[in-house]
Amino acid sequence: MHLDDAGNYAVASGIADQLTVLLGEPANERPTPDTCVSDLGLFAWERYRLYASVAGLMERAPFTNQYDFLFRLKRSQNRLDALRAEGTSDQAFASAGQAYLDAMSRRPNDLAIRQNYARFAQASGALVEAASPR
Repeated sequence: MHLDDAGNYAVASGIADQLTVLLGEPANERPTPDTCVSDLGLFAWERYRLYASVAGLMERAPFTNQYDFLFRLKRSQNRLDALRAEGTSDQAFASAGQAYLDAMSRRPNDLAIRQNYARFAQASGALVEAASPR
């Protein structure tokens, strides 16, 4: 099962609650789901990229051997088409570029965000801008 942001947040919150109980430490103020999405750099383009990767895996065994493979494949293709339209529009590229820069300024040592920004810059044709020092 692949969770969405709300599901991921619920699972992470449950784990954090249990760790607080086990460690006996008071819980820090938890970031909001929107803050988590923003800090992790999960913008429309990144969602499309991640889902495209998962959709590619679903086109191989063992998924192709499942009784409802064709139904799942069609549903996956529809979702991928919607994410592509949302994540690769000019507006999505413009807002994602700024959002990545904002995320990197909040988390300058987060190499995953920098790597995702580099992928984004390559896909959007903004490699020259991405290569400038930040």
